[in-house]
Formats: sequence, C-alpha cells, structure tokens
Amino acid sequence: MLKLLLRLIQVIIFLLILAFALKNTDDVALKFFLDWEWRAPLILVLLVALMLGALLGVLACTPKLFSQRRELNLFRQRQAASTPSQRNNKPTPDTAPPDEAPPADHVRL
Repeated sequence: MLKLLLRLIQVIIFLLILAFALKNTDDVALKFFLDWEWRAPLILVLLVALMLGALLGVLACTPKLFSQRRELNLFRQRQAASTPSQRNNKPTPDTAPPDEAPPADHVRL
C-alpha cells in the first residue's frame, strides 16, 4: 500500500513538472558580456540553472567530504593498530573490578 502511495506521489510530481515545462516554452534571451546572447526555451534555461546550482553545491561540499574521509581512514588505521584488549574494551587484570562487592550495609566514612 505504501509503495502504491509513493508511486502515486511520484506520478503527480512528474505531471506537475511536465505541465510547468509545457507552459514555459517561450524563448528567452540571456545576455552576457561582450554582447553575447543565448536564446533558449525558458524551461531549458531553468533546468540549466538548477543543474549548475546543484553542481556548485556538490563542489562546495567536496573539500569537507575528503577531509572527513581522510580522518575516518586515519581512525580506522589507528583502531587496527591498537592491541586486541584495547580494541575489544576488555579490562586488563589490573583494571578489572573486584570479584565481590562490599555488603549493602557497609558504609565507608
């Protein structure tokens, strides 16, 4: 049922975008420097602007993504190089808790 609802929403969104594209077929002129002009349908201009914006957004995130990936690889290398008792967080004999706890009525001052 949920898949059918999601498919219906996808079809509605597609039809809305298609109707928007069909209503915006008029030619527009983008004027750049040195009297250079580009004429194209409005929907194509909007699509190109959307794609350029998405590309710039991805490029803006790329340096942070690579630094996080480097940091994660360094962490994994350090984790692999650690001793097995440290890796499994098993207590060593000198840091293990005592076998018996003091009685509940025992009060330390």
